[in-house]
Amino acid sequence: MATTTNYGWTTPDDTALVKDGAAAIRTLGSSVDTTTKNLNPETTLGDLAFRSSSANVKTRLGIGSTGNVLTVAGGVPSWAAPAGGFNFISRTTFSAVSGVNIDAIFSNTYDNYMVVGNFFDSSTTTTDVQMQGRYSTTTHTANYYYGFAKVTYGCVASQISGSAASQWVVGNAGGGGADDGGVINFNIHREASSQLRITGQSFATQVGFAASGGGWVLSTQAWTGLRFTPVSGTFSGTVIVYGLAKS
Repeated sequence: MATTTNYGWTTPDDTALVKDGAAAIRTLGSSVDTTTKNLNPETTLGDLAFRSSSANVKTRLGIGSTGNVLTVAGGVPSWAAPAGGFNFISRTTFSAVSGVNIDAIFSNTYDNYMVVGNFFDSSTTTTDVQMQGRYSTTTHTANYYYGFAKVTYGCVASQISGSAASQWVVGNAGGGGADDGGVINFNIHREASSQLRITGQSFATQVGFAASGGGWVLSTQAWTGLRFTPVSGTFSGTVIVYGLAKS
C-alpha cells in the first residue's frame, strides 16, 4: 500500500479496486485522527505542547503556578520561579472605595515581597491608611504589633505603637485631592503557615507626615493577601506588589 511522505498514512494504490474505497477512507481517517491527537496533547486551559523525543509526537506541559516563568531544565521546557531579582506580581487600582482586598499575591514562590502604595483622599481632611493580612477569603483582625516613628513637618511628633491591635496603621492618604496624597513602601516577610512581618516607610504631602518602622502579626496563617482601608470615609489609589526571588 502507498503511504504519505511525512506521517506514513496508508492510502490506496493506483491499482486498488473501487470496492476497497470505504475501507481505505476509514484507515486514512484513523491515521489522521491518531496523528492529530499526538500533535495536540493539551487537556487543560493554559497547557503548552512541545516536541517529544518521539517523531511526530508532542508532550503536554501543564500550566505553571502564578509568578512562574518558562525555562529549560534537562533539555526540555518547564515552569520555575524566576531566577533572581524583584518580580512583578500584581497592580491594583481603585477609586473612592472604603476598602480594597488584594488577594492571591502571597505564595510559596517567594518569602519576601515589596509593596508600593499610592493613596489619595478626595476630601479636604486627612485620614490614616490601615493594612491587614488575609488568608483565603478571610481578613485577620487581631494581634497586630508595630512601632513606627511619626514625623510631622520635620519634627518627631510621636511614636505610633500598638499592642494586639486590629490592624497596622501604615500611612496617610493626605487630604485635598490628587496633589496631596500619601505613599508607602513596605517590605513584607511571609513564610508558609507563619507570621507576617513588615518594615517600611510612608509619607503624605498634605500634612508633612512621615513614618518609618516595622511590625508583625502574632498569628500563624497561610497568608495569601492584604487589605487596605482608610480610618474613615473613602480613598483612591494604586498598590503594586513585587516578589523577591529566593535565589
